[in-house]
Amino acid sequence: MNSSAFFSIGFSVVLGFTAWTAFSYLESTRDLPVYGNMVEDQPQSISEFILLNEDSIAFNSSTFLGKPFIANFFFASCPTVCPKMNGNFQYLLNEYQSQINGMSITVDPTSDTPSALSTYRKTRSFNNSNWKFLSGEKKMIYSLAIKEFMLVAAEIPADEIPFIHSDKIVLVDAEGYIRGYYSGLEESSIQDLHRDIKKLIKG
Repeated sequence: MNSSAFFSIGFSVVLGFTAWTAFSYLESTRDLPVYGNMVEDQPQSISEFILLNEDSIAFNSSTFLGKPFIANFFFASCPTVCPKMNGNFQYLLNEYQSQINGMSITVDPTSDTPSALSTYRKTRSFNNSNWKFLSGEKKMIYSLAIKEFMLVAAEIPADEIPFIHSDKIVLVDAEGYIRGYYSGLEESSIQDLHRDIKKLIKG
């Protein structure tokens, strides 16, 4: 190989590495968006709320402040979206352990009483100590989903599957601001969430 060819290959390798390094740096330092109800053009954090956890103990959302958390809406008898979504939810909690928290809020509080959620949790081995399953008054839960988390939630009593809810997992930062929405069903979206959790943890 002559010197000019060697130089050309070497230059291409260096250029490629430099481009990759720059791309990686931009990806790792990309600012996450902030979502929320707008007041004077500024997004607001999620308002404090109180629901009952699976042990029938009042849970105040403010106890999750101080570290990032993930949240979703589901119902225990859901035969389609929820099993996979909650499986991915647990995967993330297992990955980060005590560095993050998680809350899953039922859209069927009539059936999903605290004791029913406790049974659901045990049956599916969702035993992470940093994961709360929450129930409460239906009107409040639907208002919370729509107005605070800005997700779809509706009841359709005559339908075969009587509840509509989003398949999104919501990422919330340590100060209570929503920083992203991710499909709880798609592997690529879960990996995006994985990446963004790391960014929030690193601060």
